[in-house]
Amino acid sequence: LHLHSLHYTSSLAYTSSCPSPCVTVRIMSKRKHDDDDVSKAHDPMATATHWAKIGGQDQDIHGINVPLFSLHSKDTCGIGEFGSLYPLVPWCASVGLRVIQLLPLNECNAGNPSPFSALSAYALDPNYISLRSLPNLHKYPDLIMMLDQMSDSAPAADALRQEHAEAAVAADGAPDRTLDTEHLKLVDYEDVRTLKKGFLDAYLEKERSDICSSAPFTEFSSENREWLHPYIAFKILKDKNKQQSWEQWPAEEKDMTVTELTAFIGNCMSNTVLFGQWQDIEIVQYLCWVQMSEAKSLASQHNVMIKGDIPYLVSRDSADVWNPITRKYFNLEYSAGAPPDVYSADGQDWDMPVYNWDALAEDDYGWWRNRLRVAEQYYHLYRIDHIVGFFRIWSIIHGKKATEGSFQPLDEVKWIPHGETHLRLMLESCGMLPIGEDLGTVPDEVRSCLSRLGICGTRVLFWERKWGEAGDPFIPTSQYTRLSMTTMSTHDSEPFRLWYGANPDQAEPFAHFMGWKYLQTMTPEEYKE
Repeated sequence: LHLHSLHYTSSLAYTSSCPSPCVTVRIMSKRKHDDDDVSKAHDPMATATHWAKIGGQDQDIHGINVPLFSLHSKDTCGIGEFGSLYPLVPWCASVGLRVIQLLPLNECNAGNPSPFSALSAYALDPNYISLRSLPNLHKYPDLIMMLDQMSDSAPAADALRQEHAEAAVAADGAPDRTLDTEHLKLVDYEDVRTLKKGFLDAYLEKERSDICSSAPFTEFSSENREWLHPYIAFKILKDKNKQQSWEQWPAEEKDMTVTELTAFIGNCMSNTVLFGQWQDIEIVQYLCWVQMSEAKSLASQHNVMIKGDIPYLVSRDSADVWNPITRKYFNLEYSAGAPPDVYSADGQDWDMPVYNWDALAEDDYGWWRNRLRVAEQYYHLYRIDHIVGFFRIWSIIHGKKATEGSFQPLDEVKWIPHGETHLRLMLESCGMLPIGEDLGTVPDEVRSCLSRLGICGTRVLFWERKWGEAGDPFIPTSQYTRLSMTTMSTHDSEPFRLWYGANPDQAEPFAHFMGWKYLQTMTPEEYKE
C-alpha cells in the first residue's frame, strides 16, 4: 500500500493560507515489493474492518491535503469554512480524487491559533462556521446585509488582505519579492473570531429559541453531554477570567472537585445570565457539528473520504486538562517534547502534559475512546500525529530544560507492548482507518509494530534516502515498505517545489535520481512526472 501525496503550495499550518489544494494521495497494493516478507507478521484482524470500510487495499486512491483555513471563496469571512468543503467534494470526485486530508479542526485558544494546541480535544473551532449556511438566514435581510459586508468578496476584506500582504516583508524591512502578494491571504484569527461572534450573537437573538427546541439539537446535547458540559463550563470561566490560563484562576475555580463542577453547572442552568452564555456556546457547537457532519455525509455520497488529523497531545490550557473528571489522565509534573538532535541541539519542550496511562487504563481508556467516537462523526480516516508517542515520549520535569528529559517508559523493553496496547484500543474504539505520522527518530521496532497492525507509516520523498551510503542516494518509491503514506512534503515543511529551488545541494542529486538536468526551477513536465 502506498499513499502518494504531492504538495503544490504553501504549507504553513497556522500563519498563511494555501491558494490551491496541495496534496495527491495514491494507494497501490497489488505491486510486488522487496519487503513483502513484512506481511507475514501482519495481524489481518487488527485493521480488517477499517480497510473494508474504504474498499480494501486492492485499489488506487488519489486525494489532496489542504488546510481548511485556506479554502477561501466569495462567501467565506476571512478564513476557509466547513461549507468550503461542499463545493470541494464534488470537484474532487469529478477529477478522480477520493481523499481530502485536513489539519486539526478543534477549537484554538485565543491568541494561539496553532491547530495542534487546542482548547478542547472534542469541540470544533467556531471560526470555521459557514455563516451563509446557518438555518433560516434567508428570513433576515439585516443579517444578510451584515454578512455581505463581512465576506471575502467585500471591498473591505480585499483592503485588509492587501494590508497583510504589504506587511509580509523581509527581516531588513524591504518587501519580500519572492511572495506573490496578489494571492497571499493571511488569516487574522482574532479578527475573524470577533467578527463571527458578533454575527452569531445577532443571529442567535433571532433563532435561539427555535434551535433549542428542535429535536436534532436536543439529541446532540444529550449524546455529547459527557464532554460538552465540562467544556462549556470551562469556556464560561475562561471568559470570566479574561482568557487567562486556568492555572492562573482563583483556587476555587482552578481546582474544582467533581461535586463543585456539578454545582457550578447547576448554577449556570438557574442563573439567567450564565444560562444565556451556556445556551449560546452549546448552540455554536451544535452548528459546527451540523455543518461538519453534513460535509462528511456529502463526501460519502460522492465516494470521497475526509481524513482528519488527531494530535497525540492536548494543550495544558484546555478543558480536558482543567476538567476535574479527566485531569487525572494528564501528568502535569511533566512536559512532552523531543530530545536533542541534528535539528535542535537543545531539544524541544512543547509545554504539553504527558499522559497518565495507568489512570487511563483504570477507566478502560474511556477518554481516548470517546474522543475517537466523536471524531468519527466528521472523518472517514485519520492521521495520528506523533504516533511514536504511544510507545515512548520524551518527558521533561516541568520547568527543567529539554536536555534534562528522559523517555517514558524508562525501560525500553516496555516500549513496544506499551504502544501496541494503546494502538489496539484505538482500533477497537472506532471504525476509522488510522494513518501514522512516524517521522523523525523512530525505533525500527515501532515501524514493525505498525506494519503488523496494518497501520500505514509516513514517507516524505525528499527525506527517504540511504543515509550513510556514498552520496546518500534517494530510495525509489517501489522500495518503500508496503504500508506507507508517501508524500512529497508535509503541513509543517516547505512544499516540494519550494524545497527544490531553495536547496540545490539536496535537490540536484534528486534531479539526477529522476534523470533530469537541475535548473532550480522545475518544468511543468518534471513536476507532473
